[in-house]
This record gives sequence, C-alpha cells and structure tokens, in this order.
Amino acid sequence: MNRILLDPFQSVELPETIEEFLDDGVAQCIAFNRRGTLLAAGCADGQVVIWDIETRGVAQRCAPHSMPVTSVAWSKDGRMLLSGSLDKCICLWDLQQNIQEHQMKLDGAVVHVSLHPEPSKCIASFAVGPPVVADFATDTVKPLPTVVMEGEGKNSKPAGNHSMMTAVALYDKAGDLIYMGQSKGTIAVLDSVSLKFLDVVKVPGGSRIVSMVLNRRGTRLLVNCYDRVVRLYETCQPGKRRRSYTAADLKNRLMSAKVTKQGSLVHEDASLKLLREFRNEVERWQWRGVAFSNDDEHVIGASNAKNEHIMYVWNAVVGNLERILEGPKEGALDLLWHPLRSCVASVSTTGKIYLWAPIYRENWSAFAPDFEELEENREYVEREDEFDINEREEDRLAAAAAANAADLSSQLQHNIKRQAKRSHAVMTDLQHSMRGFSSINPALLFLRYQVSEQEWALDAVCAGGAGEVEL
Repeated sequence: MNRILLDPFQSVELPETIEEFLDDGVAQCIAFNRRGTLLAAGCADGQVVIWDIETRGVAQRCAPHSMPVTSVAWSKDGRMLLSGSLDKCICLWDLQQNIQEHQMKLDGAVVHVSLHPEPSKCIASFAVGPPVVADFATDTVKPLPTVVMEGEGKNSKPAGNHSMMTAVALYDKAGDLIYMGQSKGTIAVLDSVSLKFLDVVKVPGGSRIVSMVLNRRGTRLLVNCYDRVVRLYETCQPGKRRRSYTAADLKNRLMSAKVTKQGSLVHEDASLKLLREFRNEVERWQWRGVAFSNDDEHVIGASNAKNEHIMYVWNAVVGNLERILEGPKEGALDLLWHPLRSCVASVSTTGKIYLWAPIYRENWSAFAPDFEELEENREYVEREDEFDINEREEDRLAAAAAANAADLSSQLQHNIKRQAKRSHAVMTDLQHSMRGFSSINPALLFLRYQVSEQEWALDAVCAGGAGEVEL
C-alpha cells in the first residue's frame, strides 16, 4: 500500500539476485506452507527436509520413502504434509508429533500430489495413467474418469483406450472441484464428491498439459503446455443448475456436439476463460515450472534448459516481460514464489535451493533532509587535519575557554595599569598645583577620590586579584 502511495506507476519489487542457498541433501521438489515460514523439500534419497525460512536452518526431517520424492503438499493448517514418490507410495506425515499418519501403496510412480482441505483425501497423478483420489479414512482409491479427444476439426472424436493417457489433477481452494489437465489438450472440471464432469475446456492448439497451478485465492489457473506456452485462465464457479455428466454421457455429448478449436465443449459459458498467453519468442524454450507471485500481479516460469538456470517474470495484467533472472550454470527442476513476500525459491539440478530476493537500497533522504543521494561516485578531497589524532571535544573546548579567559584577564590588567598610570600623573599635577591654597574646591576633592580608587585598583592588580576588580 505504501508503495502505491509513493509511486503508483512503479512496479512491485521483483526478485533480482540470489540472496542465499539451502543445501541439505539433493532436493527435487519444494512447497511453502500457508504462511511461508516453512519450506518442505523432497529429496532424491526419499527424505523430506523442512527448512525454517527465517533462520535458514533445518527445522525437521522425515524419511517416508525409499526412492526420490517427486511432489510435496501442505495441509491448510500447516500441520500435515503429503508426499509422493517414485516408489509408488504416498505418505501423510504429522509434523507436530513427527509421526507418519498414513501410507498408501498405489499402482504407479507418483509425479504430483494435491491435498484436500480436509487432509483425509488427496489426488495422486502418475507418469502414465489417469489420476486417482485416495481416501485415507476408508483406505480406498478411485480413478478419475477421463475423456480424451483424438484428432482435430471434423475428425475429432472421443478416444476409447485411456490406459496410456497422462494427466495431472488438483483440487480447487474449497475442495469442491477438481481440475484435470489431460494429454490431448483438454481441462476437465469435475465434482469432487460425485466425480462427474461439469465442463470440458479445450486448450488452443490441443497441446498436452504438463502442469497446472492455482493461485492462493483460487480465482486463476496457470497452465503449462507442451507447445512452450504458459496460459492464464480465470476460474468461474459452475452454477448449481449446470448439468453434470458421467464419462459415458459425456462421450455421447461430445460425439453429437459441434467441436470447437478452443473453449468449452459442452457449454456456451466455459468454466475457464483464457486471459493471457506467455511465451519466449526468441529461444522458444519449454517451461519446467510455473508459479504465481504473492499478489497475483506477476507470473514466473523456469526454462527447461539443461545448463542454464533462467527464469522469466511476466506482468499478469499487461502480459509483457518485466525481468529475466539468470542463475548459475545449472538446470532448474522446480520453483515457487513465497506466499507473502517478494521472494522466489528455485531448485537446481544439483539439488540446491536458491532463494531470490530484491536488492534493497536505502533511501537516505528519508533519515535526514540534508542527506544527498549521489548518482555516481565523487572524488573526496581530504582536509589536511581531518584525520589527525586530536584530544576529546570536551577537553578542547575547556582549553579554548581557559585560553580566552587568560587573554581577557591579561588585557584587563593592561588596561587597568595604563589607566592607573594616567591617574597617578594627574594626581601629581594636582598636588603641585594645590600647594599654597588655603581652601580646596569640592570638584578637586571628587577628583582626588577617583584617583584614590584607581590607586586601590592598581594595588589589587599587583596582588593578583584582577579577575574580581569592579571599576
């Protein structure tokens, strides 16, 4: 808020440089908790390391898997942590008591997990095959229904065999909907309770969906596609009267409906509306990971280059590229934006976690009005006695005051002596002139009194009491 008041046209402080790196094990994936105080990192040896962001130290460790951890997810209250691994297991860990609550063996290697707001349920996505909904309370697993469109244009039709289909799925913020991105370029919106289709949205070009990310409020969906384009969608809650379809009903509906190149395939008003498309027009890289900023004003994507740690930051409102972050000569595996601050965490192929932050510059003019901010360095000319070893300021002031008092006393003594000599000479002349007179004038008596006072002052000066003489 203060930034907007200072300069409404200035963008937020974007990360610029690597502030620090976390190195404990070979990290493969990361996830912030809701407040951003802890960072969970799944490692290649099967353990999960919990980092304290404030102290940059390891807060906790747990080893739920025997093979590399591919995905981690926090519960809403930050107490539970869900992890998926290539050992075909998903584990729910109670971090407060440091015990494993549940573990479930699945049919394939897990590549992505999404935890329900109630931690008893989760979604696990596999490298091959449809995602499944796992219920820890009943120890049951249900596969998500899928319908994949084959071909383009007039030859588009639902496919029959879905066993080799790759899909990634996640819950929305409330846990009422499931967004499932499929390999043939469609995003299915399902009811999380009945597992029926509410809508099917086709991505432009029908490109395979690699990953999906929801923002904190659940109003925006970021889709990373195989055609090297990152697409930003706005989520629209389907109405209660909207019809839901089973897999068989949806297949018949798609066979009879008019196939469109993009948008909803079953409704006129789509549940997902395309807002922006982000791409690299020069290198045409694919994106390893994408994420929203903490205020949803920016979108960041990590390139899939093998020996380059490069991340692109776009403005989500305008759509232009605002910054390119270049790190060490290492590839990127995963990245996340801190939920509350302008900080980015990225995982390199060497297993290190890099923390990117803005370069904070002090505004010295805010401390004192006479401070001057220099645009460039100036040559400083040193005074001759600037760095000499001098006495303390108090001693210097006391010595100067004593010297001034001594000078004043000396000048006063000199003036008194000179005035006394003049008065003595006048007195001598008066004495000579008054001889022979029988009567004395009162004026001469007053002058005599003054001369006597001057003689007394002269005697006092000679005695060393000039500092107390009053004339």
